[in-house]
Amino acid sequence: MKFVTFSFLVFVVFQTTLAQSFSLKTYQQMPDYATVVNTFCDKYHFVQNQNNTQLRFAKKPYGWYALTYNYEDNRVVTEELFWQNNRFFPLTSFDAISNKLIEKEPASPELELETASELAKQLLTNQLITDFKRHPFFGYDYWAEDVIQNFEPLVSELNDTFLYSLGRSYGALATNMVTNQFQFKAAAQIKFVEGGNCITMDEKNELIRLMRKSQYYFSKVYEANKDFCVAVGTIHTKMCNEYMDLFYKLWPLTSITEAATYIPDNLYTPNVLSEARNYLNSCDSNAIFF
Repeated sequence: MKFVTFSFLVFVVFQTTLAQSFSLKTYQQMPDYATVVNTFCDKYHFVQNQNNTQLRFAKKPYGWYALTYNYEDNRVVTEELFWQNNRFFPLTSFDAISNKLIEKEPASPELELETASELAKQLLTNQLITDFKRHPFFGYDYWAEDVIQNFEPLVSELNDTFLYSLGRSYGALATNMVTNQFQFKAAAQIKFVEGGNCITMDEKNELIRLMRKSQYYFSKVYEANKDFCVAVGTIHTKMCNEYMDLFYKLWPLTSITEAATYIPDNLYTPNVLSEARNYLNSCDSNAIFF
């Protein structure tokens, strides 16, 4: 019993120390996703999709982690700390390239290079590069909660990029209440009821709260930098889309009448509305527009 109590105290002290040590300065020392992937591929061998298992990386508040994930069982098989405090750590769950055997024969340097290059290509997709760039933490369950917990207390220090990340994190939590868009778990998810009201009052209020926070942080980005650009255009367009996103989330869960009450007047700029009308006018009758 004494040992268990001591171990628990050590864990609490360790976690408290980590919580106290997080800052923008320490975060900005973390390498980017491409650097982590290329460092791994220079040192280790892994074959994607062998035995239904994939290599993944997770950027967490106190370091980068290398994971193996079985997508058939939907579970993390191994997880190791790969980078922390300006240094990469050796990994025990992966074969070092120098120790790799192919068909029971030593691998040639050329073949090892080709294999490493192919693995890097599979990991460095535009989508993953973008997701790790716009989300301070990503690649694991509850990443959005970690972004909010660690960055929101520092909101007075945040530039437009980090404010945008907070907005996206709140939006991701709201989205994950109704659909698992990022394929990672979130704390709150709606329990749908067959044949009845799809959402409770508490769930609706939480969904609205999360979306309001997302809208708020996008508005703060707009105040800080009206020219801030994202995939859909300017931050103003993204902010307007977030209001429409709340409408589309609430529509099937409540009613179109109630959902429409959350759309403010004069939401989009005349230019955006004109562009949208031109898209629709260019479609043939009964065309499917997506």
